[in-house]
Amino acid sequence: MKIFLTSLLILFLWGCGGNTKQKIDNGHSAEKIELSGKWLFRIGDAENWSEEKIDEFGWVEIVVPSQWEKQGYNFDGVAWYRKHVKIPSQFKNKKLYLYLGKIDDNDKVYFNGELIGSTRGWTFERIYFIPNDLIKYDNDNVIAVRVEDLGLGGGIYEGPTLIVSRDELWQMKNEKKKFASQDEYNAVFLTVKMMDSLLTRGNLSSYLAFLSLKFRENEKTYTLWKRDLNQISSFLTDNRYSIDYVDFKVYHSPENDSILIADYVRLIKDTAGVLKFSDEQIRYFKFENGSLLEIGNNSRFFRVGFFSRWLQEERYFYVYLPPSYDIDIKKRYPVLYLLHGYGGSDESWKYDNINSVVDSLIKIGKIVEMIIIMPDADSSFYANSKHRKRMYEQYIVDDLINYVDATFRTIPHRETRAIDGVSMGGFGSMLLGFKYFDKFISIGSMMGALEIPFERVKDKKHIHNGDSIYWYSIQPTSIAQELTPQHFDSLNIFFYVGDKDWLKDSNLKMHEILKSKGVKHEFKIYPGEHNRDFWFSHFVENLIFHSNNFLKSKYVKIKETLKTR
Repeated sequence: MKIFLTSLLILFLWGCGGNTKQKIDNGHSAEKIELSGKWLFRIGDAENWSEEKIDEFGWVEIVVPSQWEKQGYNFDGVAWYRKHVKIPSQFKNKKLYLYLGKIDDNDKVYFNGELIGSTRGWTFERIYFIPNDLIKYDNDNVIAVRVEDLGLGGGIYEGPTLIVSRDELWQMKNEKKKFASQDEYNAVFLTVKMMDSLLTRGNLSSYLAFLSLKFRENEKTYTLWKRDLNQISSFLTDNRYSIDYVDFKVYHSPENDSILIADYVRLIKDTAGVLKFSDEQIRYFKFENGSLLEIGNNSRFFRVGFFSRWLQEERYFYVYLPPSYDIDIKKRYPVLYLLHGYGGSDESWKYDNINSVVDSLIKIGKIVEMIIIMPDADSSFYANSKHRKRMYEQYIVDDLINYVDATFRTIPHRETRAIDGVSMGGFGSMLLGFKYFDKFISIGSMMGALEIPFERVKDKKHIHNGDSIYWYSIQPTSIAQELTPQHFDSLNIFFYVGDKDWLKDSNLKMHEILKSKGVKHEFKIYPGEHNRDFWFSHFVENLIFHSNNFLKSKYVKIKETLKTR
């Protein structure tokens, strides 16, 4: 029945003139607008500086890309950049991105007054989709960038800085696409068009006929997507919106040739044909028993947003799912919470490619399959602020854990939950692991900041509000000192530091505290400094440590025999 319905609807659309031809540029015609050179610049922070039209008196010129220190601005803190740019109408039917190279450290980027993206961490490239409804073609457009420098160099420091089409970006990144045949393109385009038509008309049962029962788009399974469909459809039908498309391309997935990817801009228009909204769409399709169905990206390494009740805002975390997650849909998994360092974010783990490390260890039988959750916690040290307005501890141990257990197939028990972290993340893992010992079975720390003198963090008033006593009270060493030996009875602890690391003494202090209390733990000092190369070279040990502790749980059942260290 589903095959017949699919074929009938697509034939109907074909007859309505839905067939189009995929445009493939086999040559190379540049589709970019250069943004390097002079920008406007101002030190400080004001909410209206993101707006399209402001009084720019008092702003000075600065060269991009370049650190602002190299241009005479020696400070740490917040500054804004602004750039006026004209986008020719020849780009009207293109999917455009704002490519800002690298920014030190954190950014929020606005286009004509609307936020289009933000990133934390100075090592990452910034590439943000520009919604078509924000662009004023053949007219003045304003890019505004808020940059927060946490120390050392600051600014938009490395190019390229461009407005660039998707096809041009593929060329720049040397991304080779195997484009769909005309028949494949027609099938995907017409299926998308029919699904959107059904959605705007509220015909959800017919819409679901085009969705694979194995559908998963990041955290959204078929069941969760079905649950949310009514709200999406009601928004479209109540406003009598229609859907149109720009720069629609279809190509084969490089990982699986049988999967077809639809890549385009979706335009939401009112009854008068006026563009109201636009967004970037990348959708995945596959033929199942003769029917072309949407299957979702089935990604095992992706970013999730959710609302934190304790922080009263949208928060983000990265997720790693093990290889069997979409194969054995009844299986549940232990969870490792992995905390980033100072100046990093949840996205840091993406650039460290930790998913590849974990996959390889699972493949050779070194560790059990596990889910890994990597939350973003700003520069909070994962601690509650003194004024109690920023409750990062409860954000992790309450909001995040509950959301993860409700959304993914976890084993929701203490015996199958671990926590670990790098540098500031080591501070957080020890702080949370010790204070909320009923949540975690094992605690790890990689070159952890286990005690930091107040003098080094005097400016972090968002945490301690200038109170050194409060700051010392939340140090992992202070917390460990106050706890009784019985508190640690069922905790498994593993941490290490480099012999040339400025945090070596605080790690040694933690070792001595635990030893004096008779607390079983594993502590190592390796050759090395406080940097990424050091912790990454030992990261495998942490994964094996937590895996071995998961194996002790009655809840973890594995078919294969794991190799010992």
